[in-house]
Amino acid sequence: MRIRGKWLKKSVLAVVCVLLGLGTGNRTVSAETATPINALVEMKVQWDITKKDMRYEGLLNVSAFGTMERTYGKGKQREGPAADAVAMFLPQSMAMRYSYVEKETYVGPLHPGRCTARLRKSVVGRFSSEETEGGSLAIHRMSSATEAIVKNISPKGKEFASQLLQFYQREPDSLSLSVKGPAKLRISNKLTGIRIRAGKTCEVERYEKAVPLFAVGLRLTLPESGSVLGSHEWSTEGKGVPSYFDVSLSDTGGQMQEKPAAGGTGKVTFGQSPRSEEGAATVTYTVSWNIGEHVKGPVDDDCEKLRDKIRWIEKVIETYEDEALREWFRLNFGDGLKGMEEYQKQVEREVSEAFPDTKGNPAAIHSEFQTAPNCTTNECGAGENAPVIGGIIDGESFNIMAFDSEGNLVSQDEALMNYFRGKTDGFDGIMDHEKQHVADLTSMGYPKSIDEWAEFELRGFRKELAERKSKFERDCR
Repeated sequence: MRIRGKWLKKSVLAVVCVLLGLGTGNRTVSAETATPINALVEMKVQWDITKKDMRYEGLLNVSAFGTMERTYGKGKQREGPAADAVAMFLPQSMAMRYSYVEKETYVGPLHPGRCTARLRKSVVGRFSSEETEGGSLAIHRMSSATEAIVKNISPKGKEFASQLLQFYQREPDSLSLSVKGPAKLRISNKLTGIRIRAGKTCEVERYEKAVPLFAVGLRLTLPESGSVLGSHEWSTEGKGVPSYFDVSLSDTGGQMQEKPAAGGTGKVTFGQSPRSEEGAATVTYTVSWNIGEHVKGPVDDDCEKLRDKIRWIEKVIETYEDEALREWFRLNFGDGLKGMEEYQKQVEREVSEAFPDTKGNPAAIHSEFQTAPNCTTNECGAGENAPVIGGIIDGESFNIMAFDSEGNLVSQDEALMNYFRGKTDGFDGIMDHEKQHVADLTSMGYPKSIDEWAEFELRGFRKELAERKSKFERDCR
């Protein structure tokens, strides 16, 4: 019945358009929708699925913005009731931002003599693109246009048209917006990551995946004035890891209807352990929209994030340079390992308190990278360290680069390098920072006093700051 209903509506509209050609007289409905319309749509999809001994988690974030301009098909009326009943709009292009995170974790028992890493796959990607075929908009004013349409039909066809138009008198004025992509970006880009083959050792290899496509369809009731603004969130039972993200919402029936249909166990927070004997399988969708003449696109905050990071590093440097702070900890905790440890805690405390979160709490400080010396005592001198630069993934450390005791690069894991470069802002500057630590450890040994520790950290942060400032000058001026 639903399929037949859709066919009948299309047939009715076709007959109405033919009858309009027979009409004469003054048209009373003006083309109110000729002004370009801006559309911003954002979608987040989050999944947490456990099957047997594997847990699959992921997060997709997309935003699309475009200016929709009125378009007319070949031979279609450009004004009057027929043109106003369904107004079509297309963008010159849709500016899209796309980020994707996916990981697979082994949650079964670990066996002696085998790989102990639970992470088995991690994929990341972040892109921006202009999609020339990324969307369309239709504004339906059939209910408000019916009287004008019937008035302008010849008397001979008016009775028949009046019966047909009863279908539309019961429907509210609405808009239909579709956004899809990133088809153009998908041709030249791939998601990159790592896959860990768990045998006797944890062998890391490069992994690539095609960029998943998405589609958002909205059918929304038109307000009397202003933009069409809103958001909706719902959860479903996920049968598997999504490979194509196709979502549609409609409120024209008086309540919001979703596809995929709502249901399931509810929202599972990213990283939370599933609580089901058979394993949780939850996908959560969040869609928001803002459609109107004066709607603005999303703010490009990459430069603001970079500026914030520069401010943070400058505060770190300022704190390490504080001679009075060093002296206080020398007097109270000594100038050895204990004093260095307490001094480092205070530096982190002062920096975190300088950048509180929205609730006024000190910012959390965590490091995704570390340079691990093999000798950390006062006896460790020049030429006695063979450091390793490691990266942290899901709480586990993986060696990215290894050096000999003279600071020469011995090995470098290209799969991990590409993975971290794709997911970490300022990765090259961070590596400059860590390589400075390698140079210091191999040429001077491990720091033996609070002053040496402070200068050790200052040399690393100054290297990183120089790279960040260079990037800001290049990309944000």
